Amino acid sequence: MEQQQIEEIINYAIQRLLANDAELLELDVSERAVMFHLGRYIRERTPADLDVDCEYNRHLKDVKQLLYLKRLLDIEENHEVFPDILIHRRNRDDQNIVVIEIKKHGQNRDADFRKLLAFKNEPYSYQFAVQVVIGTPNSRVEFEVI
Repeated sequence: MEQQQIEEIINYAIQRLLANDAELLELDVSERAVMFHLGRYIRERTPADLDVDCEYNRHLKDVKQLLYLKRLLDIEENHEVFPDILIHRRNRDDQNIVVIEIKKHGQNRDADFRKLLAFKNEPYSYQFAVQVVIGTPNSRVEFEVI
């Protein structure tokens, strides 16, 4: 998939979310509640040979992990991770297309940004990483392809 196609899919999903599920944003529900609906709309435009999963925590048969630097102790450790939304082929590494993290407007996005960058590296090698920022219907829902 090309970046333009990814952007079109994400734009479509955001427009559908705002049109059909603005109430979720007005109620200030959890990121997970919004993530589910965004994932549904992403699925509508994703090629049929790819999977769209929410909080999919597997790498092949193993638990998906990333190396994190613990801020206070300055110790690197592997931690289990649950990417918000993936466009990929399950149980394969050759079609890791997009990893998406969702954050509410006003929350610190630094950790998610670092996580997205890490997913673009081995062993996962996602082609694209997308950070989506959600807010109220009066504010914009924004995304950035990394």
